[in-house]
Amino acid sequence: MIRVKTKSGVKLRTLFETISPLLVEGTIEFSAKSMRVRGSNQISFCDALISADEDETEFEYNWPTESHSIGVSFETIHSCLSAVSPNDSVAFFISTENQNCPRPHITLSIESTDIGYVYEDSLYLLMLESQVMEDADRLKSFDKLVSMSSTLLLRVLRNSAKRSDGVQIYTRIYKNKEKIYFRSDGDDASLIFSQHFESDVKSAKDCLKKDIFSLKFLLLVRLCQCLNFMSCLFFFVGTTHHHFVNSFFSSVR
Repeated sequence: MIRVKTKSGVKLRTLFETISPLLVEGTIEFSAKSMRVRGSNQISFCDALISADEDETEFEYNWPTESHSIGVSFETIHSCLSAVSPNDSVAFFISTENQNCPRPHITLSIESTDIGYVYEDSLYLLMLESQVMEDADRLKSFDKLVSMSSTLLLRVLRNSAKRSDGVQIYTRIYKNKEKIYFRSDGDDASLIFSQHFESDVKSAKDCLKKDIFSLKFLLLVRLCQCLNFMSCLFFFVGTTHHHFVNSFFSSVR
C-alpha cells in the first residue's frame, strides 16, 4: 500500500493547474522519501519533488520495490483537484488490488475536516515509463550559471508578456560588468531588462545565442509567486545550447 496525504491541497491544485496546459501526461514516482511528478515534451519539462520531510505531508510506503512509478494524465488530475479549497487535504492511495485489476487505477481523495465532506476519484493509469530528467553531466556543457530571485523573474516575464509572446535571454559584458538580458520586441515598443551578476569578467565571454523563448512556457514560474514554492532560479546559459532553468523550492522541491 502507498498513501500520501498533504494538507497543502491548494498547492497541489496550483501545481497541476500550471503543468496541464504545457504537458499532457507524465509519471508520478512514489518512494518512502518522496513523491515525484515528472513530465516532458520537446519544448518543456517538469520535475517536482514533494518530500516526506514536509510538516504538512504524511507518507505511508509499503511496497515490494524501492520505488513505484505510475503514468497519469495531468489534465485529469487537474480536473479532479479543481474542487480543492484552502482548508482541504488531498491524498493519493495505491494498493495492489487497484494496480492488478483489469483497468489499473489509483484513488485520489479530497477531504475537509472542518465541514466533513470527502470527494473520491478513481484515476485510470496510462502505460508510461518513468522519465529521467537532466543530469549533472549534461549541465556541465553550459557556459554560465546565473541565479535570480523568483519574484524578480516573474515581474520581468510579466512585463515582457505585455510587449510580445516571446523573449530573448542572453548575457554580455558591459562596462566591465557581466549582465543577463531579457529582450521582448513588440509592434509598438521593445523592452530590455538587464541585471548584473557576479563573475570573473577577465575570463568571461558573451553568450549571445538569441533564440526566442515562448513566454507561455516560461511563465510556468508564476507558481513560485503564487505559493512561495521557490525562492531562487538558476539559468544555465550556453553559446550553443538552449537555456535551462533549474529551480530550488521551499515547500515543494
